[in-house]
Amino acid sequence: MPCLLMRPASTIRAWTLAVACLGAALPAAAQEDGPTRKRVFIQVEGKSADRPVGLGERAPIVDADEWLNTVERSADEQIRVVHFWASWCQPCLEAIPPLSGIQTEYADRGVSVAGITWPDPKNTRERVDALLTKRAGQLRYAIGWDADGSTAKRWLGTETKRTLPISFVVDAKGRVVFRGHPMWLRAPIEGVLAGTWDVERDNRRLDLAREEWGEIYRASGDRPDRVVTLAEGFRARYPLVAHVVDGLEFEALIALDRGEQAATVGRWIVDRAAAQGDALLLNNVAWMLVDPQRRLTQRDLGLAHEAATAAVEMTGAKDAYVLDTLARVHAWRGEFEHALKLQKQAVALLDEPQLRVALVEYERALARGD
Repeated sequence: MPCLLMRPASTIRAWTLAVACLGAALPAAAQEDGPTRKRVFIQVEGKSADRPVGLGERAPIVDADEWLNTVERSADEQIRVVHFWASWCQPCLEAIPPLSGIQTEYADRGVSVAGITWPDPKNTRERVDALLTKRAGQLRYAIGWDADGSTAKRWLGTETKRTLPISFVVDAKGRVVFRGHPMWLRAPIEGVLAGTWDVERDNRRLDLAREEWGEIYRASGDRPDRVVTLAEGFRARYPLVAHVVDGLEFEALIALDRGEQAATVGRWIVDRAAAQGDALLLNNVAWMLVDPQRRLTQRDLGLAHEAATAAVEMTGAKDAYVLDTLARVHAWRGEFEHALKLQKQAVALLDEPQLRVALVEYERALARGD
């Protein structure tokens, strides 16, 4: 997934605003204290391991040598989401907050999620454990360690990690009703819960949505006006996944200097990011609004302040670029004393030229009495 909004060299890696809300609850094995051996998330029929599991097929077994975290499961499981990922896969890491967000949203509606990962030279157990420790406050779904890769082979065949990240949705009958990037999960989850999801018809419709999203993304390079037009049509045709165009439309509206419209879309993104605990997404929205390189006639400094403040809190004031963003918000508001304090914290964490330039700017503003 390409990066639309980023802070250079940020310690929270760049994130695509177009990525959607996902996530859910978890398996019984994850409830027990500590890791457990070969506990089962899905126990149904198997399949040959030479190809990925197909739509409409019975779901293969999902087990893990160890469940690496403890999460409360859904009380009445109707849907299981099986998500395959690796610690070296940046889009996989970007999917963690949205998956956690859907867990929170759908926990009371019978949805359970398991994220399965397995070893390779870049995805060692030590690296996965370190990631889980770092993201402990953010992860709200079960993570399973597939030590021999057997679950991955049953589901992905010989493709394994070339397809990551990839999610599957399994209905109450044990059928695979969706297979694809996790950004599209909301549509099958809502459809299955409502009893209206038709595997062939609705996956074909999602294929059309993916094609349209691709057209919008391609226009985002140099046709912001076209992005806005296409995004409006996309929202009308695909309301369940309308959020996947939020980031592209927000960036386009900023480029077109349509402050009021940008604030509306930005509000949707900020609310979602706050619910998901997504500090990077919050920081990127705020920076888009206060980036001094963007000559905007309207800047929603209230929204930028809300987003940047939440990002600072989520990161424990330990990310230099998040602090830099909040400092810039205060600078735009003429609060240079506060901006300087935050910028000093940022430089103490990361002594980088562009952060020092801002620091000098705020020192001079205070000296002038601005």
